Amino acid sequence: MLALRRFLCVSVLLGMGCKTDRELYDDRLKALSDQDGDGYRPEDGDCNDNDPSIHPGMEEVCGEPNQAPVDENCDGQINLDAIDIQVW
Repeated sequence: MLALRRFLCVSVLLGMGCKTDRELYDDRLKALSDQDGDGYRPEDGDCNDNDPSIHPGMEEVCGEPNQAPVDENCDGQINLDAIDIQVW
């Protein structure tokens, strides 16, 4: 316990700051509520928190012709700026 208290005091003196219990709780809750581990939660705009390849900022891909279209970057539009699109 003394070592922890000493670390906290040094952290404050060095300007590293300390997190409150609420901030630590919020950080842990955020980590737990990201079901697919991609760093985005539904609250952050992740439209499919069961698939790590679908989240805001992800590049759109066209996919296979026999597959249902997927909105990889959660912008509400499907394959409009896909990186593998072929223009004829």
